[in-house]
Amino acid sequence: MKKLIKHTAIFFAIFCSIILVFVGIYTKQTRNQFSKNTKLTYLFLGDSHVQNGINPSHIANSANFASSAESYFIIYEKLKFILSHTRLEHIVIPVGVHNFRKEIDTNWILNKSNFISKISDVYPILNFSDLQSEINSLNFPLNIYLNILDNSVYQSIYGLEYSTLNRKPAFIGGYTPNVGQIDKEISNNNRDSFILTSKNTSLHQLRNFVKILAFCKSQNIKITLLAIPIYNSGKNNLDVFIGELKKQGFTFNYFNHLNLITNKYLFKDPSHLNVDGSKFYSEYLNTVLIK
Repeated sequence: MKKLIKHTAIFFAIFCSIILVFVGIYTKQTRNQFSKNTKLTYLFLGDSHVQNGINPSHIANSANFASSAESYFIIYEKLKFILSHTRLEHIVIPVGVHNFRKEIDTNWILNKSNFISKISDVYPILNFSDLQSEINSLNFPLNIYLNILDNSVYQSIYGLEYSTLNRKPAFIGGYTPNVGQIDKEISNNNRDSFILTSKNTSLHQLRNFVKILAFCKSQNIKITLLAIPIYNSGKNNLDVFIGELKKQGFTFNYFNHLNLITNKYLFKDPSHLNVDGSKFYSEYLNTVLIK
């Protein structure tokens, strides 16, 4: 019996040590990816609209760390970590209507599985007190930490494959070209019209978005808010919505490019640019940002 207990203890210790090695490697790899730039003129963060739409190779001294379905909370955390290792002049983040619609709460922000998955991706760079505050704000139970830990261990093992093959994990973010074109005619009747109001706006997204603005103001970082081109942009009050933030004392540049590109062959789908569209838009954006 004593031998069995001893062997079990040894096995458990070895298993835990292996897991710690995986976690350590993944943590180092992730932090290195976000801190590899000692100085940046432009930092692009955001969701898939930025990830697929902005190619930093066309914009001098820039980096894109956007990732699909990224909330403003994770954007805020990425910004804080990168700034602690990088001299940064200018950040660019998306402000499409879809970022603020209340429907995003159910499908994205308050979706527990999605929250666990996204947090597990970037846990090595998160501030624990910020994470605790976000969990409290979203009214998630404290046992969510067990799920995050479980997912984080898996992500660590998964990340070792990328480390061994010297590849960057996709969930860290970065420009990802969309190959292909819209494969059917988009009718004007299908254009996405939406008016943001106090009742249909995601307060969780808005809360973290304001944190980003306040943080940039405190760090004296220039910020540009960008409504990235989509093919089916209809009537909306995004300009008025963003204008209300300026009345709160925030300073930023704002470009509404929703209807900038009308050529459907520059889109992968109605909401995302393809590789040709991203080249066109990135080159155009380069001229806009340097003015």
